[in-house]
Amino acid sequence: KALHAMMPSRLIQDSVAELLGALDDKIAVNARLNLTLDQLGSAIVAGSLGETSVPLGSIARITMGTSPEGESLNENAQGVPFYQGTRDFGFRFPSRRVHTTNPIRRAAVADILVSVRAPVGELNVAQEECCVGRGLAAVQSSIGTQSTLLHQLKLRPQVWAQFNASGTIFGSIKAGDLHDIPVMEVPGKEREMVESNVSSIERTIGGLLRESATLARVRNMILPKLMSGELRVRDAEKQVEEVV
Repeated sequence: KALHAMMPSRLIQDSVAELLGALDDKIAVNARLNLTLDQLGSAIVAGSLGETSVPLGSIARITMGTSPEGESLNENAQGVPFYQGTRDFGFRFPSRRVHTTNPIRRAAVADILVSVRAPVGELNVAQEECCVGRGLAAVQSSIGTQSTLLHQLKLRPQVWAQFNASGTIFGSIKAGDLHDIPVMEVPGKEREMVESNVSSIERTIGGLLRESATLARVRNMILPKLMSGELRVRDAEKQVEEVV
């Protein structure tokens, strides 16, 4: 009886389920939209590629990662985010988990994070300045086409595949080979227009990802408060409206 008295009424439970369901639905819609936008960005770049390729190192600055000392690593958000490999990779951005107070090699905002160890060629984008370990390289366009370059690299899975099937247990790519990776060129006269269109798509993807992350935090924060009665559904709805 005591347990029953602590449970919210069925009406409140249904209202909570409806609110949380709406949050989950919005997150799912954002995820589907981002998949479509990602495909659109790649299609725009693919449709603009010429017939010639250039070495990646001739159109980009490449920073090979180096891992900091273990004593500098922590999961208490001290220092800057640190990414060793693909473990924390997401749909477009990595998730903060480990930080370092002694970053050695840094990636700048919007740098492309390329996995140089198996699976070689997996890609993410830095949301902020961060430290890259020996499993990653940071790639930054030197010709002003950062968003285009992301999709140029995504469109060449066969180039990366050779380094994942090199006969070793763990595939990897060395600095020299990464600099020599062939990238299909976008003709000069089209670069500015393509970059403008694709960077707009990438900004939208980033905005939707950040919105979904906020919605997930709000959902996780209000659920226990709703179930305990500390927060009323009406007040929770107002909190949700403020972040959507």
